[in-house]
Amino acid sequence: MGCDANLYLPVDMDPTFVSEVAGILMGAKKVRSAFGVDVLATKPTPLTEYELKTTKVESIPQMCNIGPWSFHWCSRVHHIEGKRKKFKDKVTNCMIGRANAATIALFRGLAKTFGGIVVLNDCGDGEFEEYSRPKVTMDEEGLQPNDDDAWTRFQDHIFAVEPITADDLVKANEDSAYKWEDWEKGIEEFAEWHTWAYELLKAYKQKGDRFATSLMGSD
Repeated sequence: MGCDANLYLPVDMDPTFVSEVAGILMGAKKVRSAFGVDVLATKPTPLTEYELKTTKVESIPQMCNIGPWSFHWCSRVHHIEGKRKKFKDKVTNCMIGRANAATIALFRGLAKTFGGIVVLNDCGDGEFEEYSRPKVTMDEEGLQPNDDDAWTRFQDHIFAVEPITADDLVKANEDSAYKWEDWEKGIEEFAEWHTWAYELLKAYKQKGDRFATSLMGSD
């Protein structure tokens, strides 16, 4: 089955906002409007990289996918992989993706934005990172804001998210089960699965970044 990274987010968090923030983290363009935050596709980060889609698995109506290949989203999960005792009775929304640099960097960015738990490798010893939930993501009842000033602050918080950097990918690669150097085709195979991350590294190479140059080779 392979090794996956798992992200556990607050159970009240709407997957629509999660997919939008995923787009921002991947490098899509963000625009603040009167109604919230619009996330617009770019050439390096097309909509297919972060689009929210329902599945055709009728037996699991609470499941959907984010992206083309994809991150599985499961609503109201009643256990946390590898840490069932520590987080007993905690109910979350869960995202699952292959345990590589792009997934881990993305999950860390989402957890920092919304609060959550990142399990780096569900084939390992359950090593995890826990991120506190920002107060701005909650209304007076402790739930995701939907109106009034709390909504405005929540949207401002989303708009403040910055894209993943090459340094973020490097750190995530160190903690991943599937490292770039172990892929059969190296960075080229990685590019087939993660267009946005490959384009990010390419941009850093053009700026003279030594790591990106060593990874992708000189022209």
